[in-house]
Parts: sequence; C-alpha cells; structure tokens
Amino acid sequence: MSKFKDFIDNDIEEFRKLNIGIVEESKDELVRKIEKKYGLKNDSMKLINDLNKLLGHKRFGFTSELLESSKLDKEIKLSKKRREAIKMKFFEINSSFSDIKRELENILSKEK
Repeated sequence: MSKFKDFIDNDIEEFRKLNIGIVEESKDELVRKIEKKYGLKNDSMKLINDLNKLLGHKRFGFTSELLESSKLDKEIKLSKKRREAIKMKFFEINSSFSDIKRELENILSKEK
C-alpha cells in the first residue's frame, strides 16, 4: 500500500473518531480536508461558529473527546435559559456532524 493511501486512510480514521466538544484547538482543517476530498457539504462548521459567538469564553470545535450533556452543564456557567439554548444548538451540531459522517461512510462503501 502506498504512503499516500496510508495517509488518507489515517485521515479517515481520525475523522471517524471526531466529536463536537469544548476544545483548546479544533480539528477544523481535517474536517475541511475530508469535506473537500469527498465533496461533502455540511453546516457543522457554520453552526459551531454561531455557537462560539454565543459563548465567548468557551470554544466548541471538533475533537476526539466525547462531551457528555452533564459535563456540558458544568462547563457552561450561564443562565439556565441561555444554557438550554446552547445545549439545543450543541445537539443540532452533533446531528449535522453525524449526517456528514454517514454520508462519508456511504461514499466509502460504494468505492469498495
């Protein structure tokens, strides 16, 4: 197997492990690379940017860490109403990101 194929396979494996969470540094570049290579269209990145504007001090992004709803409550110190709005946006982003992962898997299964 060529080194290029190994490199691409590593990107796909890393992409599969990604979740949405509170991050120091988001793996946006990997997501953009996969979207471009496979012609995927998704709103996840836009939704994350919208959410980050609401938060200000915490930053959401793509990470291999899993963020549970209970931890989200601890991490976000805002009014209950605003925290609930952020949680709803968080679940919307997760749903959108799951769609892009599913779309990638469909493309990969057709390539085999």
